[in-house]
Amino acid sequence: MGPWYGYGRGYGPRGYGWWGPDRSAFGHTLSKGEAEKLVEWIIGRNPNLAVGEVNEVEGGYKVQVVTRKGKNLVDLLMVEKDTGWVYRIYD
Repeated sequence: MGPWYGYGRGYGPRGYGWWGPDRSAFGHTLSKGEAEKLVEWIIGRNPNLAVGEVNEVEGGYKVQVVTRKGKNLVDLLMVEKDTGWVYRIYD
């Protein structure tokens, strides 16, 4: 199983290019709102998940994936500003 499995739609290096939105839909770098929308698209098939806090860090955004009920942390994702790649991070 590669890094592009997990939420029903691809994410990460392969998911963004093959199944994700067209990169040309964004500017040269992703904004905080665009990063949030991208993660919403990735988790969209699971009605129990939502996007939590989105924090800007060097090179991208840390995005929390939380449960809709209770807002419990499920995952922490990094969205790179320049490439649009999305991958899990472990804090």
